[in-house]
Amino acid sequence: EFFNFTRGRFLCDEKLELKRRHRTFNVYELMRIAAQAVGATHCNHIEKLPDGTCNRILLLSMDNGKQVVAKIPNPNAGRPHFTTASEVATMKFMREVVGTPLPEVYAWSSRAHETLVGAEFIIMEKVEGITLEEASLPLDSPEMFQVVKSIAEHVHAWSCLTFEQYGCLYFARDLERHCLPALRYTDSSGVQISDKRFVVGPFYHYDYLDKTRDTKRQNNGPWSSLGEFHTAIVERGLARLEHTAPLSPATGIYGPGLYQPSYETKIRALNAYLGIYHFMIPPDLSFSAPHISHCDVENRHIFVDPNNSAKIVGIIGWQTTAILPFHFHRLEPGWFHPQQSEPD
Repeated sequence: EFFNFTRGRFLCDEKLELKRRHRTFNVYELMRIAAQAVGATHCNHIEKLPDGTCNRILLLSMDNGKQVVAKIPNPNAGRPHFTTASEVATMKFMREVVGTPLPEVYAWSSRAHETLVGAEFIIMEKVEGITLEEASLPLDSPEMFQVVKSIAEHVHAWSCLTFEQYGCLYFARDLERHCLPALRYTDSSGVQISDKRFVVGPFYHYDYLDKTRDTKRQNNGPWSSLGEFHTAIVERGLARLEHTAPLSPATGIYGPGLYQPSYETKIRALNAYLGIYHFMIPPDLSFSAPHISHCDVENRHIFVDPNNSAKIVGIIGWQTTAILPFHFHRLEPGWFHPQQSEPD
């Protein structure tokens, strides 16, 4: 079961969806590397945690009492090497430069062919706490108020950094062939900083990539202007329509006059977007400037102190983090909205 998706089932295209989430790897080599990373002699136990959307998550317990979490991306996680390399670089930047509480990375590899594990992996610190989902705090409780306040403070700290390009963070050494300039950003005091350890590189997230064609030919950034950013979105959509198989039959029931997907309507919508996006850009340019965004701030990714549920002790889920226009950021997590009561 280590290699397969076991969290649930799929109503449509299950065989294909399971294939996208199937990943084989050398379990014993992963255990050996994890033990070595935390100064243990060997790993006593390995447990598979609930699958993520794009990752296999494992909890490893060592003979010295330490526990670590291993994260192995599935084929649907994004382009090989880039997805893992960007996640690790982002975690280091956010932890050491910004001061965000998140797990320390002990060992990792973004090149499956260079490790005996046979797959990309990240071995990281196990956050000592419970998820906000497990805490089940009422939205109107004082504890939840403090949690929301803390999250707002973290988001504010992230948004106080203004970058010069849109894309994703990487270590410079991982993109040497791309000859990209050193990372430059402006901090909350207005001071311009250059950090040669990092660069802004291409955007290879799973929800942006076209899985039906060569991703190397797509305009994946980095982008230096809003025009380049929005044009790339449209070009990616048009290219996907041109190179994909015919749209599958609709799986829903549609009444008269309701929208049904077709090539023609999608192409018209994309071309229309290219003509009107200028009018959707906020007049205040600070809202469209490049800022780093944690795109998945959900309650399962926020850890709180079990003895003080108002205190955030860790934030995970950095795989989809990107530098985007500020008005693209998701500022209200889904869990923040109260559940609507069922009508009588």
